[in-house]
Amino acid sequence: MLEGNAHRADEKLKIDDLVLATNVVTLALYDMLTGNA
Repeated sequence: MLEGNAHRADEKLKIDDLVLATNVVTLALYDMLTGNA
């Protein structure tokens, strides 16, 4: 993932990607904790 500068001192992340990933984790946890999985 050199193009994304992953795991380097100048690592970068698009805010939209962070928000999307956070939403996915949030919904997955909600489903697991409420028994909707």
